[in-house]
Amino acid sequence: MKTLNYTAPHANDPASKTNEKAGVILRELERLVCQYDYLVPNGWRFILEMVSDGEVYWGIDIQGNKGGGTYAEAKMETLKKFPNYDATGDIPLREILGHFLRNAKLVPSDGVADALRCYPDDSDMLSESQWEDLRSNGYAPCHGGIRIPYEDMIADGTEITTETGEIRFAFSGASEEQDVFFALSVFKALNKAFLTLYPNTQGWLDLRKLRAIPEVQFWLDRLEISEA
Repeated sequence: MKTLNYTAPHANDPASKTNEKAGVILRELERLVCQYDYLVPNGWRFILEMVSDGEVYWGIDIQGNKGGGTYAEAKMETLKKFPNYDATGDIPLREILGHFLRNAKLVPSDGVADALRCYPDDSDMLSESQWEDLRSNGYAPCHGGIRIPYEDMIADGTEITTETGEIRFAFSGASEEQDVFFALSVFKALNKAFLTLYPNTQGWLDLRKLRAIPEVQFWLDRLEISEA
């Protein structure tokens, strides 16, 4: 595997801990792609960003040696474009297409409604060229991109401070629901490591929106990922 991008660590996060987070992700990805290599024969890509106060304070972008995972970046961009949704694949196609047509300036603003009539109502019916147009412009109407808001209570002596933010991550390379499995498996390993890396922190994950999505709730339950 190869690292395509690495976001510099937050000033308050010692380098050793950011290196350990990267190590956890690399080891889990290696385990997964070795055990389930038949699910990603053409390669894969995984991207993760940790965000607080609207800024990415740590991130990593990793790709398999074969390349692949062409939708990972589009899934991450989709999460950024639609902050009210916590998973790609849960965003109505018409909403994605409307956003795409307006921002790509393919049609006048008052012509979006007419242009939408040229597109199907279901992503399964999109043509190959329509899929590529969306992907190349940072839109992914498919599962595999996930956002998990969090709230941390951090103890420093007798003082307790609160930090909020979100972790965005995406996997691409297998089928849609398998991408969810890979993505959440890596997140689970990272979240477990947080207990050791940050023993003075009590974290809470907001999974409410994700639990309303069957394709995601299934893997949350199977992987035993909980709020606390």
